[in-house]
Amino acid sequence: MKAMKWFPLVILMLSVAGLALTLVLPVVIYSVGSTLQAVALALSAIVKQKGPLRQVSLSEPADEREESWRDQANLNAYGVVSVVAMIGLGASGIWTMFAFLHRRSLPPLETSLALFGFTMFLFTLFMVLPTLFASWTMPDIVEDEPEAEDRLSFLKPRRPRL
Repeated sequence: MKAMKWFPLVILMLSVAGLALTLVLPVVIYSVGSTLQAVALALSAIVKQKGPLRQVSLSEPADEREESWRDQANLNAYGVVSVVAMIGLGASGIWTMFAFLHRRSLPPLETSLALFGFTMFLFTLFMVLPTLFASWTMPDIVEDEPEAEDRLSFLKPRRPRL
């Protein structure tokens, strides 16, 4: 298994920057934040295919340890994504409530673009976080001890090659 420790973090930072630009920039240049999020989403597909949670071959059954790491990483990631979704949707509801209390109207285009940007951010989290959790929690691969015969092979005389 190949661990990816830093690449998923770069993707998450790219997605956060895209979400921030989506929420802050005016509608005219909305595509800047959307483009950053689209790039992060495309890179997250690469992480999903090349990361430690991919199944090497479909014909061989997965190892029990790998299955438990995969399950634990997915469980942690889904928990984080659900908490972020609740916080984001709650903040959106509070923002809408304050806008109506102060007699301001919310432009539907800005609201829909913000929700679309948040949805792209959540999907990127959904794709990247299991790989990130697995990469940071999986121990490094240690090969099994060699057989006793192989460990003592340096004591055996070598045959000269002809």
